[in-house]
Amino acid sequence: TQARRPHGWVPHIGMPKTGTTTLQTALYANRELLADRGYFYPDFGARQHFPLVRKLAEDIGAPPGGFPAVGDCGPFDRFVDLLEREGRGAHTSIISSENFFLRLAIMSAAPEVRREKTLSWLEKAVERTAQYFAGCDVTVLLWLRRQDHWLMSYYKEAVKTSFYSDDLWAFADQTIGTEFFRILQFWINAFGRERVHCRSYDALVATGTSSVAAFLATVCPDIP
Repeated sequence: TQARRPHGWVPHIGMPKTGTTTLQTALYANRELLADRGYFYPDFGARQHFPLVRKLAEDIGAPPGGFPAVGDCGPFDRFVDLLEREGRGAHTSIISSENFFLRLAIMSAAPEVRREKTLSWLEKAVERTAQYFAGCDVTVLLWLRRQDHWLMSYYKEAVKTSFYSDDLWAFADQTIGTEFFRILQFWINAFGRERVHCRSYDALVATGTSSVAAFLATVCPDIP
């Protein structure tokens, strides 16, 4: 039986280093306020929904490594049950993970994981996501950042938090994050151009607008 799903779905898919952690922290901390206004932000034991993305990767047969182990959503189908139970009264549900954009298909930095293979896993995962949302009112939302600025920021984080030791050029060869147009095309092919909405993170920085304020203005205009 088809689960009863909220009217609107907003997958926020990143990209990384565009204020996603700040946004997810705010959404997670204010789940009750959001629920009072009809917005459902699921709780999988983590502020962002990478446990869901990890299970999606397993569903498509992608190698399991490379995903954070914090939080648990159980089998992927349990997500449907959670929506039926907790999101019944919402008019809009929000899921947020930059892993949808970048790490959904990156299992490790091992040499055998090549760029084209990584992109092929990502395309398959996006198609699977679209199958899950079939029949729903979906708005895919993401913020993009100028590639050179993004690459340097992401590289610095990798060196700081993951003890990455190769140089910037090797890092650039290993990440698919600068493949904006190919990754966007996967989402457009799966959901339709009218359902995929891109915003500029650089514009937020230039105007001093926070990622939280920009998201609320776009998705939750009734929340001041």
